Amino acid sequence: MLSQFLLNATTFLSMMKYIDQTLTDGEIIISSSIFHWWFTAKIFLNGFVVILIGISILNAESLKDLGNFFGYAIIAIASILALIKYIFALIEKKTTEQILTNKRVFLKTGLIRRDTDELIREKVETISINQTVIGRILGFGDVEFTGTGGIKIKFQFVKNPTSVKKAYEQ
Repeated sequence: MLSQFLLNATTFLSMMKYIDQTLTDGEIIISSSIFHWWFTAKIFLNGFVVILIGISILNAESLKDLGNFFGYAIIAIASILALIKYIFALIEKKTTEQILTNKRVFLKTGLIRRDTDELIREKVETISINQTVIGRILGFGDVEFTGTGGIKIKFQFVKNPTSVKKAYEQ
């Protein structure tokens, strides 16, 4: 039963992308930015740290009576929360479209509820790249397109954000 549910969920998530349904005549996709692997890896890292804290509480001699209960509780709660956050991150990763075409900048988010932002190529005034230290080391960042009137579209966790900027500028 679980395998059938997962198969149906995978089929649902792999349906035709929204951008494919909205391309206009002569419009071609220049760049399709998918999330960097760090987007989901950081969830595992956070869960791992909390589980290590729970294990250290289990091993604390001064907390032997309460330590076992709190240690196991922290490990169980951290594992469940990490799994839930990971599932939501996978859904967000699968249902977010960050697209550059020859005519527009396009962002679509949402699984059941759909939010889309589009910016006509001629209306883009600036392109900003924001990278944290970890983003610089691992090769990801955010690319923000600002249009006339202050409208902003932000692509998040983009692999190699400078290549996205170059693709837009060419």
